[in-house]
Amino acid sequence: MSANFATLANRFSTLDFRFAIARSTPSGLTEREPFIFSLLARAAEFAKSETSKISHEGDQLSFDLKKNPTPSPESNNRVEIPKSYPVRFRMRLWRKNSARVLVVGIFQSPGTGRAVLKNLYRARFRRVAAIHASAGGRTRVEEYGVSAIGGAAAASALGLAIGEFIFWQSGILADSRPGVLALLLAAFAFAGALSGWILTRSLQQHVDERRLARCASTILPGETLVMAEVKASETARVLVILRDVEAEAPVTFAFHSPPPFPFESTGRSLGYELPSSQRLVENAARLARAIPVSREAKSRGPSLLHRLREIEGALEWANASLTMSAEVHHAFTLSAEWLLDNAYLIREQVTDLRRSLPQKCYGDLPLIASGSQTGLPRVYQVASEMVAESGGALEPEIIRKFLVAFQEIAPLDIGELWALPLMLRLQLLERLRALAIQVEQLQSQSEQADFWANRLITAARHDSPQLLREMEELVKRYPEPTPHFSSELVAHLYDEETVLPIVTGWLERALRAPLLEVIQQEHRRQAVQQTELANVINSCRRLAQIQWRELFQSTSWAESELSADPTGVYARMDFETRDRCRSAVEEIARWSKCSEQKAIDEALVLAKAAQDEVTRHVGFYLIDAGRPTLERATSARVPLAERWRRWLRAHAAGTYFGSLFLVTVVMVAAPLLFVSESVHGLTLGLLGVLLLLPASEVAVLAVNYLVTSLLPPQVLPKMSFTI
Repeated sequence: MSANFATLANRFSTLDFRFAIARSTPSGLTEREPFIFSLLARAAEFAKSETSKISHEGDQLSFDLKKNPTPSPESNNRVEIPKSYPVRFRMRLWRKNSARVLVVGIFQSPGTGRAVLKNLYRARFRRVAAIHASAGGRTRVEEYGVSAIGGAAAASALGLAIGEFIFWQSGILADSRPGVLALLLAAFAFAGALSGWILTRSLQQHVDERRLARCASTILPGETLVMAEVKASETARVLVILRDVEAEAPVTFAFHSPPPFPFESTGRSLGYELPSSQRLVENAARLARAIPVSREAKSRGPSLLHRLREIEGALEWANASLTMSAEVHHAFTLSAEWLLDNAYLIREQVTDLRRSLPQKCYGDLPLIASGSQTGLPRVYQVASEMVAESGGALEPEIIRKFLVAFQEIAPLDIGELWALPLMLRLQLLERLRALAIQVEQLQSQSEQADFWANRLITAARHDSPQLLREMEELVKRYPEPTPHFSSELVAHLYDEETVLPIVTGWLERALRAPLLEVIQQEHRRQAVQQTELANVINSCRRLAQIQWRELFQSTSWAESELSADPTGVYARMDFETRDRCRSAVEEIARWSKCSEQKAIDEALVLAKAAQDEVTRHVGFYLIDAGRPTLERATSARVPLAERWRRWLRAHAAGTYFGSLFLVTVVMVAAPLLFVSESVHGLTLGLLGVLLLLPASEVAVLAVNYLVTSLLPPQVLPKMSFTI
């Protein structure tokens, strides 16, 4: 054994492992860090044993591994890493994901593995295979179903039979020479074999060859690895079949496919601490100066609805992957628990936002003129910065302070302020998408670490050459291991005195940092991620509870400008009437190609210049008879449809009764003209009198329908008497 491990040491240069152990316990330890200290202490105790040589260099502890402790006979059997996981029941709120999942079960008996493979095939799973490793280490792949060679042989025999039947029916079988007949039958047999081979290869379903090769490189002598490629929704059924074995309990793993979409986080990482009020105000002012805005620019890139569909697809994929991990009973991080437990809330947010977003790209919102966000609404960028600056923890006061500071430099349009709640929800979902993908990737790394820990422990209990082979494969698969994978792998190997020093030395060299420092940083990063996720999910709930009317009125510059009404009536009107005034400002600004500020200023100038009490009210020029005067002052080009509606309202009585008369005459005259040639004049007049009443009823219904469809009702202005 000692010679074998000497070879192992030479190959990996791990005879000198250094563990940097702090003299005092650092502050801010997470729950798992005391465990890491105990882990390193165990390694140090092992280094002091008679099988090793220990030396000190300052604050560094190094030891030389001399020989492998002899494993007990019972430990040479299959190894299953001990786990204790809570059982949870969760509602499935997402659509099925079509990505393939690789489910693996490792058995110690070839007969048991073969029986499980047969059960999977009987359950109509076709992408299944078993890899058997003999005692000498030679691997053999077994698959159920008709092989290509078998299909070719069967089709060849069928082709030969068809050829004989054709020749017998045509009389060629008795009249032809044996040599010619043999060539003809051989041609039929070859054509049948070729057709059978092609048909079998095209219809037969196989496990991906790359996955087969990767699994075959990790199997140990005497093991049987059964694998199945299935949809994520079928994972539970496969696991039941794999575990439904009386002879032995297999070790099972499941590996989700990589994301079927390119992922690149569009927003910067959220802050760990909430910013101060001063910093929030400064960042809002800086953003207002930095965003170039154009009202003539055209929208570019995907629409907001398209972005929402991409977010929904990513969240569905992450949920399916985490749900599969729950079915396999893998351990979960707190972030994964948050995502699964709040799946219903995320679904509600996506559904509500899909209903609320306009079908058009961005409507008439001001767009960003240059930079990486060119063509996007300015309010979209404002919402993005607001979410980032608040650390995802949105509060009404934070939103109010940010908007007030921003509008001191660059006032937002009325439509932008009303669109802000939708943009904030979209930004929260964007951040939630990024966090969900990160959580899924960490969960996948944890499961891979679980698998490799099992392989290394089992290999160590076989013999050192097998451990050497598994380590070679591990180093090949993970030339640059991630901190999370390293932390999880070491955690699984905490009591394995044979494997732990080798893996620890490799990880420290690959990460180029002391392992303890890497683990502490990883735990801090996970804590930040959990805080971000909790903030984002809680903010999704909080946004639905904010009184947006009150927030709008306290932050809208247009509201404060209109409140300067010379008569003081505007501030005493109810919310709906004031909202009509603000909508009128938006329309006039859009028709005149000017800013909303200019439209309000012109209305105030006209109101201040008026003499009587009615015309001194700013609402007179926005929603009453003074509207044409304001439109002329701002050079507004009123659309043809609006001018037509105004003409109809100005001539309401004549238009209404004239339409009734015209429709009634048409409905009476049309049938009379149709029968005029075959009916006497007196009879025709009587028919007209009889048709007059039903025709007038139909005319009233038709005209009323057209009036209510083309002319929306005009609500009378109202005052508010609330205290």
